[in-house]
Amino acid sequence: MSIEFENKYIVVKRDDIKKYLNSIAQKNLYRYLGAIEAARKAEGKKNNTYLVVNTDEPYAGEVAQIMQRHGHFTPGGMNCPYCNEIISLNIVQYYPELLYECECGTVVNDEGEDMTDKYYNPV
Repeated sequence: MSIEFENKYIVVKRDDIKKYLNSIAQKNLYRYLGAIEAARKAEGKKNNTYLVVNTDEPYAGEVAQIMQRHGHFTPGGMNCPYCNEIISLNIVQYYPELLYECECGTVVNDEGEDMTDKYYNPV
């Protein structure tokens, strides 16, 4: 079952932070996250924790249905400018901007602009 969600969250495994970032980058990341947490607290928002489900798990469709029944499912994806199919949130690049790849090979940014040439033929 293909599931499309609004791309609202960034999820990073703590083990990956330790494995792939040096100590300075780790400290910077946690400092930035702390700043976000402090700003949310100043606005009267609570510090949320989340249950994460990989969308490629066989039970992900059931979880999405439960979320939808409780009003916590926001469909996502966008139409491919080439083939007009819904582009799943298959991220192929995070920096300097998020890019998603359609099954047809077209790459788009968050605004749905075709970035295929720039992705495959960087300057």
